[in-house]
Amino acid sequence: MSSLAVKTAVRGRLTALWDPVDATIREPNRSFDPQGRPWIDIRFPGAAIDRADIGDAENSLWDEVGAFMVDVYIPAGDGPDLADALAEAAAAIFQGQEFDGVECRNRLAGQSGERAPEGMQSAWWGVSFGIGYRYQSIGSP
Repeated sequence: MSSLAVKTAVRGRLTALWDPVDATIREPNRSFDPQGRPWIDIRFPGAAIDRADIGDAENSLWDEVGAFMVDVYIPAGDGPDLADALAEAAAAIFQGQEFDGVECRNRLAGQSGERAPEGMQSAWWGVSFGIGYRYQSIGSP
């Protein structure tokens, strides 16, 4: 599981830099209806958090390495170009960037295709990819 600090930083960066006119951002564990408009979702499938062998035993250095997933959705039947363009814009917000102690690295391979996201009534076309990251903290993970 990714740490709360990483989740907060990633969501904050997306909210600050994403133009909601392009696509609505889905907030986790909240009611959501995109009303047929494109939307984006960020998921955190996991990370490894290990204590480093250096530093003060009382204030350990913790090293978190993981990835988060970016999912972009557009209404099915509109072709792939808009979803691809939105995915490229989302990747540019994170790939190779460092913010709030989160060092975003490589863009991981993803996939595209028709989707039926949980809780959605209509069909969607989605483009998904991952962003690898590293985050270090002192004290508790």
